[in-house]
Amino acid sequence: MAGAMTERTFSRARLAAMFAAEAFARWSPARLAGLGMPFGAPEKLLAAPRPLLPGSATAAAALYGGAFTLAGTRVEADSGSIFDVAAPNEDWARALHGFSWLADLSAANTALSRAHSRTLIEQWVETGRHHPVAQQPDVTAGRLMNWLAYAGTLLDDAEPQFRRKFLRGLMRQAVRLKHDIRRMPFGMGRVRAAIALTEAGLCLPDSARLLAAGSSKLAADLRAMILPDGGIATRNPADILALAADILPLRLCFIERGLEAPRELHTALDRMMPALRFFRHGDGSLALFNGMGPTPAALLEAVLARDDAQGLPVLDARFAGYQRLEGGTAIVITDAGRPPPLALSGEAHAGTLAFELSAGSCRIVVNCGAPQDGHAARRMAARKTAAHSTVSIGESSSARFLTGKVMSSMLGPLMKDGPRRVNVVRENRTSATTVGASHDGYAGRFGLVHERTLVLDALGTRLSGTDTLRPVRNKTGADVVVAFHLHPDVRATPVGDEGQAILLTLPDGERWLFAAEDHPARIEESIFFAGPDGARRAEQIVVRLGRKAGARLAWSFSRAGYETVALPPPLS
Repeated sequence: MAGAMTERTFSRARLAAMFAAEAFARWSPARLAGLGMPFGAPEKLLAAPRPLLPGSATAAAALYGGAFTLAGTRVEADSGSIFDVAAPNEDWARALHGFSWLADLSAANTALSRAHSRTLIEQWVETGRHHPVAQQPDVTAGRLMNWLAYAGTLLDDAEPQFRRKFLRGLMRQAVRLKHDIRRMPFGMGRVRAAIALTEAGLCLPDSARLLAAGSSKLAADLRAMILPDGGIATRNPADILALAADILPLRLCFIERGLEAPRELHTALDRMMPALRFFRHGDGSLALFNGMGPTPAALLEAVLARDDAQGLPVLDARFAGYQRLEGGTAIVITDAGRPPPLALSGEAHAGTLAFELSAGSCRIVVNCGAPQDGHAARRMAARKTAAHSTVSIGESSSARFLTGKVMSSMLGPLMKDGPRRVNVVRENRTSATTVGASHDGYAGRFGLVHERTLVLDALGTRLSGTDTLRPVRNKTGADVVVAFHLHPDVRATPVGDEGQAILLTLPDGERWLFAAEDHPARIEESIFFAGPDGARRAEQIVVRLGRKAGARLAWSFSRAGYETVALPPPLS
């Protein structure tokens, strides 16, 4: 009797184990990871994103030697792991743990570079993944996209043990991102996380839930982030380029899998491509507004080369808050919009009504641009009105910033008290284009509204401007300064004894003449943060209007040929 009971108990146990094993086998690795349970590594990838640009094999040699130049700062690991080195700043740490440098090691594509890449990933798994920066969701998103993009190179001739560890790591990070994205605030970080999650859902087996979560979040965020004229809610041209560069490989992943991409993805790309051309000067660089730094020229070319429609940009981008004037080879781009919403203003600049001017392939008037060296003080200085080609009052900016540690650590120093009302009037005529705009960013503190009118003639030979400080209530006066920052390649020379004009010589030898009505113009020092090799010394033209309420300045930039010229006639 006891033997029969033992046999029946054993049979039931074996039967239960069989059912449990079958049920367990039906659970995907993603579902098991979501419950914190161990799971087997995926056997393979179903697709892989294709990067738009190859990395640099030359840069790979430096990485192999332990030297990592990230966010403008070089750090050497000597004989230890780079993940054990103290990061010089958070930007550098984010770049390190985001693994964008895998592109360079992949470009080398030698047995040695592949082995070194695998060693670095194993070091990161052992120690680097516990770093607080490495666990930030947007950093995880970048790492996930880079691991997927270079998986083919990493897994080529890899040992089975590394293959299992790497694929398991991809799945684990994707599942974690699926949970983290729910707590992320709306912004570029969340959009990139949605792209990474969607890529993981397309590339990893048994990941339908990852794909559904990522694509639905991406569709919703793209609807809110990309404006009807192709501008972006952050108002940063760099974000348009970065987003397009991430979406294009994702679109190819959908095609590779034979799946239909969300309609919002196609709509966003169709709008962003002309917007990139809107912000582009004749030299190929993007205008320096609201966080834009050095233009990654090769990436911009690669993105625009994939624009099937080749649509022309709008000139009146009111949704984005910008205006573009064209005449001959001259281009003027001006910020004529309100600051972005508070939650999206972590990189926004107080540059309302600032403009940039270029002629042919030469930049003339610029803004200082955003530094990319991880230096917080420089970055904040570049965001102030004085770093832009516009009017500043009393050494104050047209917007102020929240610098609390909690908010800044999450979103960057947010912008507050910026212009609430920006009015724009545009008039297109055969002979010239006129844009008039005003903002009330100084109304509360100084009782003044800044009004600026720009007129570019159809031939692109003269840009005329008028700046007026209109009083709206009685306030204590403050010094009014009008600044025109010059590109560092422009040479400025005073003309006349009283600062009546300033002659500008461009790199191609062409000359332009700046003149201001009834006010002397001075050449002062400036700094250009957007150079490809870092900050450069530059100059600015400064006109000081004093404390007079209702101050007005008429000024102009005129082509002066290639020869020495006389002073222009008085402005009318």
